[in-house]
Amino acid sequence: MKKVSRQDALRIARLVISRHIQFLRHRETFRSGSRKINGRHTIYIEAPEVFSLTENYEETVNCLRKLKNTIVSSRLLNQRQRPYTHIDLSHIKTLEPAAAVVLAAELDRWRRVLGVSLRPRNLATWNKGVLTFLYDLRLFDLLEVDRRYVKSVLSLRVKSDVTEVALPFVSDCRNDKERTDRLADELARKVPKLLEILDEEGGMALSAALAEASLNSVQHAYKYLQTEFPIVDDRWWAAASYQDNGDTVKFFVYDQGVGIPATLPKTTVGQGILKFLGHNVDKVYPHSSDSEMIKQVLRGQISATEQKNRGKGFPQIVAAVTQQGGRLMVLSGKGGVIYTKASGAEKLPENDVHLGGTLLEWTFRLDQP
Repeated sequence: MKKVSRQDALRIARLVISRHIQFLRHRETFRSGSRKINGRHTIYIEAPEVFSLTENYEETVNCLRKLKNTIVSSRLLNQRQRPYTHIDLSHIKTLEPAAAVVLAAELDRWRRVLGVSLRPRNLATWNKGVLTFLYDLRLFDLLEVDRRYVKSVLSLRVKSDVTEVALPFVSDCRNDKERTDRLADELARKVPKLLEILDEEGGMALSAALAEASLNSVQHAYKYLQTEFPIVDDRWWAAASYQDNGDTVKFFVYDQGVGIPATLPKTTVGQGILKFLGHNVDKVYPHSSDSEMIKQVLRGQISATEQKNRGKGFPQIVAAVTQQGGRLMVLSGKGGVIYTKASGAEKLPENDVHLGGTLLEWTFRLDQP
């Protein structure tokens, strides 16, 4: 048997102590946030009434963080020690489509990391509009639930319950332009008016924007820094939605990376932005705000890479919203920006909590002349 050196022994001891401390910390998190059901600890996660990243950011993101924290905790425990985890979405009265896409990504993370699916609670009491949207988004494919039961609950809905309609989300860890193209084509079939607004040039711009966003996720979102929460692969999620009257359509791309403000300082272009803002790139990244960094990227329409064969970055992502009524919202890290052709890039208020990735939302108004 090979003798372990003193240096290796100390390293192993530190690692064991570190993991034990982490285990105790997360076990305490479990106990403090759990309830006892049938004698077993159960983590109960309750979503806020307004599940939105624009109207109720802090509560929504904190709910998602609870979900992610239980993933970390569950990885430290064996299958028999893990408490049950239930997520209760029955209190949601207002569901923002963008927040629903992020929720789907987090439930997908849970399933992929732990190899099991979460159990939804109180389905019969959920808001029927919320339930319908999440069903159409295919969120229940990520949960431990009988889809036939969900359909039976949905059969009780009335037309007035549904104002926003979702298309099934798509996800991949590769740059697959065909998948995002099919998403755009499917929405155009659902809302023919979209083709009237997006002429051939505009349709190509939208296709390029969705593809570029997924490419950026694969190439940059997970590349430079370690993510706070575990991931299985460098994955992105894309989805689309439309109002039932056909007046507004939206496209979304989300990744669970470290965020644009964190990755840019690692690139040549990002260091140029920091110098422009008067920061010393040789020191720890002392940016004024995440929103300011995102704004500079959008305002300059900068690519995170200078290699032509690796995509054109934000110029293509922004180009899609130069169409009539187009708007791009970027949420990343703790900041956000709204971009329109008329107003350019406008910062959103800085948040206290990190989103846990980057979300891009393109909105097109089809009811404007």
